[in-house]
Amino acid sequence: MKHKIIILIVLCISIPNFAQNKQFVGIGINTEFKSNSIMTPGFGISYENQIATHHGVEINLNYRSARLELRYTNVEQGANNLLFNVRENYLSIPVSYKFHSNIVNLSAGLTFDYFVNADIWTTEDTSIEVTDYTINPKMYMGCIFKIGKSFRLSDKLFIEPELYMNPIFKFNYTYYGASAKLKYKL
Repeated sequence: MKHKIIILIVLCISIPNFAQNKQFVGIGINTEFKSNSIMTPGFGISYENQIATHHGVEINLNYRSARLELRYTNVEQGANNLLFNVRENYLSIPVSYKFHSNIVNLSAGLTFDYFVNADIWTTEDTSIEVTDYTINPKMYMGCIFKIGKSFRLSDKLFIEPELYMNPIFKFNYTYYGASAKLKYKL
């Protein structure tokens, strides 16, 4: 599995060496929610290489979080079904093929999410403190589907709003979101 991920990343990085049509770097903000959580903001950076008129690849490095309400039960501590809130923080690397057109841009690819940490706050019983929260495995894979449209602001500057869906393999949830990316043509 790790070999496949490394080969995919090397391939995306090496594509500019044999086909340089248009290249973009960008920064973006997004708002998304996990299928069992509430909406949260995020941000990221991107690199895009449009190899031909309609075809390209894109790689991003995003920070994302998911806010969840969870129940905790520990009979030994006297904690029975306590509700607490947690914010899971992730680094996400989507790698996708991008189809460009005058009407709309479509993307599809894989995502690799790494669990960084979690912030825990508020419980129903303030006498009980949750001190540790982790998930296993810390890295997992999903797929991503995006639809967006690039708008030219100048010869070198573009803005691209997008809607996306990011199902995660092996788990029973999906991220849904909207983003706006400011792209600079290299």
